[in-house]
Amino acid sequence: AFDVLRISAQDISWKVVSATSRSDADVFWVTTREETARRLLNLKSHQSVSKFPGTHDVCSKLAFSTLLGTAARLFPQRYDFWPRTWRLPDERAALAAFVERR
Repeated sequence: AFDVLRISAQDISWKVVSATSRSDADVFWVTTREETARRLLNLKSHQSVSKFPGTHDVCSKLAFSTLLGTAARLFPQRYDFWPRTWRLPDERAALAAFVERR
């Protein structure tokens, strides 16, 4: 993924520098929740980061399943597109009971 980023930056004449060597860059490519939070705390008005807070939760299958499962329980008519999902191994018994009923 970083190779694609580097090639894309070169295509638009951007200079790629090490994140540890510069704090005055215009765009920061961040990959972790902690790094996103750290960069946002010190972000200047002309700077951007590559992730929004909460992106990790939406991109994690487990966290995303939990979020949409909760929304589906709270608003069943609005989230009827979301199939019943079990998080294993924690919900193994519930999955087994569901299969038995079918």
